[in-house]
Amino acid sequence: MQYSQAEQILEKALDKARELKVNISVWVLDASASPMAFAKMDGAGPMTPEIARRKAYTSAMTGRNSGEWAESMKGRTEVLMSIMSATNGMMAPMLGGVVIKRGTEVLGSVAASGATGEQDQECAMAGASVLA
Repeated sequence: MQYSQAEQILEKALDKARELKVNISVWVLDASASPMAFAKMDGAGPMTPEIARRKAYTSAMTGRNSGEWAESMKGRTEVLMSIMSATNGMMAPMLGGVVIKRGTEVLGSVAASGATGEQDQECAMAGASVLA
């Protein structure tokens, strides 16, 4: 993923948030989970940047949307706790993180935090659609 693409992904996610009338933070990470772009909308909560970063990290590292990964962890408490420990708590098993792929290749991820899980997911999906 190129920086110019990360900026477009970020803007598309923010556009969706404005459409939904919610205030969010958004992170775009590359395939190695390194930051590419970030924004915190006016009125977004103080924890939203970190939560969005962890959702994006989860998607980049697992190659799955964070909500899908969360579903796969249900009933697997020991596995989840081991992963959380191994990643210093960086994994966020909740809606709002979307993996960005070209075929099977992970290009990166985008995640949102600050609204409901469903709205965060909708904003992230809008951002990811830039490279769909």
